[in-house]
Amino acid sequence: MGLNDRGLFLCSNGLLLEHPYYNSKKGRAEWKSMDPSTRPKELFERDDDGKVMVRVGIPLPDKYQNLLDWEERHADQPRLVE
Repeated sequence: MGLNDRGLFLCSNGLLLEHPYYNSKKGRAEWKSMDPSTRPKELFERDDDGKVMVRVGIPLPDKYQNLLDWEERHADQPRLVE
């Protein structure tokens, strides 16, 4: 299925959530005792409020990535308006 000229298509390939355990009282103590270099790369502590967040994602499906690549290549070209 081609996506060009068929409207707006949305694709979510990532999530950012508060970590359920490391934001609990017990989990917070464990988080603070961890060596930062050994923490999983998907986890980080927000600067503004100190909450531990989980960032996960998957690559865009090929058809979406191809559309984005095509749009990027043609972004500066004038378009014909009918």
